[in-house]
Amino acid sequence: MPTTGVEETLGEFFGSIALRNLVEKKVLGGYEVPLAPLIARVSFWMFQVGSVLGRTLRDRLPILVKMIPMTADEPNPEQKVCDVLCMLATNRLKRYGRNPSSLADFWLETEFRVNLADMSRESLKDLCTQKVPLDEILAERKLDEWLSWGIGFGAEYPQLLQDLWAKTFENVDGEAWTRARSHGVALPETPTALPLKDMETVVLADVAIYAQKYFAHLLEPLGLTVPQSLRARVSGTTSESPK
Repeated sequence: MPTTGVEETLGEFFGSIALRNLVEKKVLGGYEVPLAPLIARVSFWMFQVGSVLGRTLRDRLPILVKMIPMTADEPNPEQKVCDVLCMLATNRLKRYGRNPSSLADFWLETEFRVNLADMSRESLKDLCTQKVPLDEILAERKLDEWLSWGIGFGAEYPQLLQDLWAKTFENVDGEAWTRARSHGVALPETPTALPLKDMETVVLADVAIYAQKYFAHLLEPLGLTVPQSLRARVSGTTSESPK
């Protein structure tokens, strides 16, 4: 299994935020996550974060990918990972077959073949009854996988991501927002604008916190610093992944 050699991967670090209120304890031991919010909330959150990271740090991508699990016994593995992620982003866009109008629709349809516009409440109810063992999610590195797909997309299509972000989170379509919420996408009840620049600030601050803990030598090459207001999180507690 590809690894970074640290106790918490970058995907687990960000994924713990989305998973925290979804993990349920099983009667006979262990933990599980309902499938519907895993798809609509967790996976989409990871893709969002990855896309913003890939777009913002696209000129330093070979350095960024040092923090995601990869096979390390190949020559120049970082560049190979960058090339593969960007190629997969191109294939994803081709598979979609049309100009995306929503980041959520694009991700859910290309990753899970879920079309929010066509999905019935009965189908959603069926998804809600299914659950996935948390150990399975972590063992298969799904969090890092979704994050990585986002990194490749943001790096390969920075302008498209900017346009889709504006359509999805800035120039908010109230009807589409309501439809997405009704199908489980993690959005506030009232449409709220989230400028891409604000998301970049939040994501880069969290990546800096993660890097400070596990990859301090990459902070300077990535041009990252932990904001003064968040430095207590580095010396104290950080995001915990439910395990």
